[in-house]
Amino acid sequence: MESLTAVPDFASITWLASKVQVYSQSHPMATGIKGAAYIGRGATFSVYRSRRYKDKVFAIKQPRLVFEDTEDEVSTMRQLYSLHLELRVLTDPRIRAHENITKLESIVWEEHSDDSGRLWPSLVMEYADMGTLSDLFDRGLDMPIQDEKRLCFTIGAALAHLHENGVIHGDIKPGNVLMFSAGDSTTFIPKLSDFGFSIFDEDSLLEPPLGTADWEAPEILDRSFSRQHMRLSDAYSFGLLSWCIASGGKKPFMNLKQISGLSDLTEIRAATRSLKLTKSIPELASGTLAPYKQFYSEIFQLTLKRDPVSRDLAGALLHLREDGCVPPLTSRETSNVDNSETRTLPNKFNVRELKHLGARIQNQILCSLEKRATHSNQYNSVQRAEASMAVAQSCLESFGGRKPGKALDWILLAATLGHKIAKALAYRVATSLGLFSERKDEVLTHIIECAEDGIVIAMDDLMVVDQKMGEAISKKVWNRRRHQCFGDTSLDLVLPLPNKLPMDEHGETVVHKAASCGDVTWLDRIIQAAPESRATLLNSRNNYGETPLLLAFMARELSTVELLLNYGADASIPDDRGDTPLHWIFFFDDVSSLDSLTISLIQRGGDINAHTKTVWFEKFSQKLLSGGTPLHRAAAYNSSNSVRALLEQGSDPLLPGVWDELSTPLWLACTFQCGKAVRVMLDHMARNRDISAILNDGDRKKWPFLKPVLDQGYYFRHGATLGRMARYGAYFKASTSDTISALQNHGASMILPAVTLHPYLKGMPAISSAIQLRCADIVETILELSPDTCGLFDSVKEQSPLHFAVEQDRSDLVEILLRRDIDVYARNRHGISALANYANYHGGLEIPRTLIRAGLKFEIPRNKYQTPFFGAITHAAFDLAVFILSETAPEDRHAMINAPAAFGPAFKTSAPGYTVLGYLLSDIHQNTPRLLERLINILRPFDQKLDYIIAPGEGLTALHILATQSRHDRIDSVTAAVARMIIEHCMVANGIDYVEKQSKRSALWYAIATTNYDLVTIFLRAGSDPNLADRNGISPLDVLRNQAQYTTGESGPVQEITKLFNF
Repeated sequence: MESLTAVPDFASITWLASKVQVYSQSHPMATGIKGAAYIGRGATFSVYRSRRYKDKVFAIKQPRLVFEDTEDEVSTMRQLYSLHLELRVLTDPRIRAHENITKLESIVWEEHSDDSGRLWPSLVMEYADMGTLSDLFDRGLDMPIQDEKRLCFTIGAALAHLHENGVIHGDIKPGNVLMFSAGDSTTFIPKLSDFGFSIFDEDSLLEPPLGTADWEAPEILDRSFSRQHMRLSDAYSFGLLSWCIASGGKKPFMNLKQISGLSDLTEIRAATRSLKLTKSIPELASGTLAPYKQFYSEIFQLTLKRDPVSRDLAGALLHLREDGCVPPLTSRETSNVDNSETRTLPNKFNVRELKHLGARIQNQILCSLEKRATHSNQYNSVQRAEASMAVAQSCLESFGGRKPGKALDWILLAATLGHKIAKALAYRVATSLGLFSERKDEVLTHIIECAEDGIVIAMDDLMVVDQKMGEAISKKVWNRRRHQCFGDTSLDLVLPLPNKLPMDEHGETVVHKAASCGDVTWLDRIIQAAPESRATLLNSRNNYGETPLLLAFMARELSTVELLLNYGADASIPDDRGDTPLHWIFFFDDVSSLDSLTISLIQRGGDINAHTKTVWFEKFSQKLLSGGTPLHRAAAYNSSNSVRALLEQGSDPLLPGVWDELSTPLWLACTFQCGKAVRVMLDHMARNRDISAILNDGDRKKWPFLKPVLDQGYYFRHGATLGRMARYGAYFKASTSDTISALQNHGASMILPAVTLHPYLKGMPAISSAIQLRCADIVETILELSPDTCGLFDSVKEQSPLHFAVEQDRSDLVEILLRRDIDVYARNRHGISALANYANYHGGLEIPRTLIRAGLKFEIPRNKYQTPFFGAITHAAFDLAVFILSETAPEDRHAMINAPAAFGPAFKTSAPGYTVLGYLLSDIHQNTPRLLERLINILRPFDQKLDYIIAPGEGLTALHILATQSRHDRIDSVTAAVARMIIEHCMVANGIDYVEKQSKRSALWYAIATTNYDLVTIFLRAGSDPNLADRNGISPLDVLRNQAQYTTGESGPVQEITKLFNF
């Protein structure tokens, strides 16, 4: 976990948030808190409950950040710390692995009301349907003793897991234990939450935890804490929590005679502090227990001692176990979960996650990454190199408005900082971008260094740049490898061979070593020296099951391979993962004797269809060492000659891998744009039959072979473009073109099937699919090969590729299409142009300006689809809203602003038929006043106002929609503020008593019905008539009298409202 060495800033917070990997997981779209219900707030976060999304509800934690000059700077820094700490804990894969620590599901990027212009991450968390442990106790939770023990153990085990991974929680209390239902009404799953006060072992900054005083250890209270005792302070808080559980939810110390007689909170806290510092708490706590709960006394002895060194959380957990406590409250046994693999996972920036974010958020994240990469005084070289590589990858993908040509600068910076992959790829990126001649000296320095380290692609590249130097370094590397195998030992000391050859710690004999380092002289003399045991020498396996022949193949030592085969080495023996020599035949793709070598392996027992489980990416070249048959491996490596040789010997290009029916050699080759291999396999398959039905998945109509070519962005670990540059260098675009061309030549359709596994891809033109995946060069390739595809519409949205391009907010894709002979005026199935469609999803100005130059205009739809202005306001794109009004004729502006919308993307969270003002008021929340104020302000220069009537067909006013919402103490003040703004800026003369067409009820009528005191007061001050009867003759006063008749007590909203009318 990355250490904190300075006060967290916006860059570090954005960096952490950008590392949240939610790819392929179900998570909410970034719609912010729109439609979410306000739950409450703490010191640093406001919490909302989201609408149901894919049968799940989430909790959204929005940071409460204040940046005004009048605010306390220390408080602001504390809020930044808390957000940073939450992200550090919740994004760490080791912490996420534990089932009793709450999960961060996703990130929602939102503009903060006090920091206009920057987007801050809100945390989308799993929702605790039972609330907190404190909430359950408040509702009368009563547990059997065994359930109490299990609850204590589960919470303690989660805390111990945090400690094992370097995290001190700092605020253990019932309110920070979330409770989830476990499928029945009696069982709950607890999860630790709220890490805003955490401390980390490796942080150089050490401040005392700022947790809750009632639950803090005595050394925190008197500031006598030390770094080595911080975990033991958590143990003390756990002891207090156990005391609370044992007391049925009653706060610790409240059962003590020294405390129970006090009523003033300040006195209670002072007395509690005194007891913690002066008394033996274990004995006091034990004295409050019922006889059958004396079991807890040992827990208290192990956790509540004054001296931190005397505490033992592990001992307390062991005591809970030894007492026969049932397993932890999880969906599976936490203690049986093997986290060894999870613990080693790096938590790194994932460029393909950035693909799913809007351009504005991309730009913000990249600005933070650029700052991180260039600030040498704040970040170490590893952190800077990682950030620099992330920026380079993003430049190549044109994310955040970055240009591909800038990628080389960041690659070279990362290489200078020691990033090995950056060093190895510098040449291929430079040549791909056409910049090698300009930066030759820098690039060559890195190539030489990597080649001397034995990195294969660097050695290959150096042979192209400077063959003489490449050969010299290759010889140097070979000698070093040989020395590693044999040291200074001479062959004369090895011979004659003993009866049993000695093995090293890897189970390798001198034959294995000679084969792997390619020393033919040694190998030949050793084999000749032992004619009787030759078979044993040739076919012995090391600890990994590898024979000398297999090692020679893996080391690319052709002379050694030929020697071993001549002596009769067995080619059928697999290693422990299933690899045989045939799986490595692709290493000799350019060897003239490839055909005879393949035949020799088969003759010596090699199985053409042997399956291996070995799957990994070569981290420098990004080439896949695929599982499956030898043909799978050769196809995924684009070794076309090897593919041909294997096909001639009977390999099947449509044989699925053992793990997936789609993982055929041909599918893998299409996935990684192995154009040469694809062409060889298709030509072979087409010798005796028409293969177009196979390529288009004619039988199942689910996944044609064109699909993985278009999906290529998801199969490269360093991003689509950098991954392909690593594989193919300057020919990376040609590899894609070759693949698509080969498929087309054999009948592949450029439109996906009408029936697919994914309904949104039904009948999707290939070009539109490539646009959705934001692959600019593939779009260009398709247009070059099939120019007519730019006019194809999909069968779901029924829109052109230009519409898809604007939906992705990619100006480069829009420019590519506009350079072609496309119909810029094409409309989708709703009759909406590409320009109007852009306003429904994004807020930038570059693409709208480009489309206006191309001849489009902002229009008011005639079919009651939301207007472009409406669409811009729904996602707070106020700059775009101003631009829309400036480009709209003055006589049309009122309709552009106030036209009610019956349908459109906005109505996923709001009822249709409202104006834009009605939309904003339909789900009122904390930010609504700020949004409404901004909306009013942008209309002033255009001399425009928001219509007071928000649903003309129903006669519904803005005040009606406020008054009909359920009363909610936490947001009534917000509703009141909005009501005042509407009365001041929107209401027409005598509008306070406008009535609905159907019921003839005024806003005041509904405000009294919902007992909203604030609104009633505001409406009366505005002159609303309390005697105005509805269609049934019932006035607001009649409603109030009826409520008062059935309401008892001296206080409450009904009683307060009656005082306004003197009855």
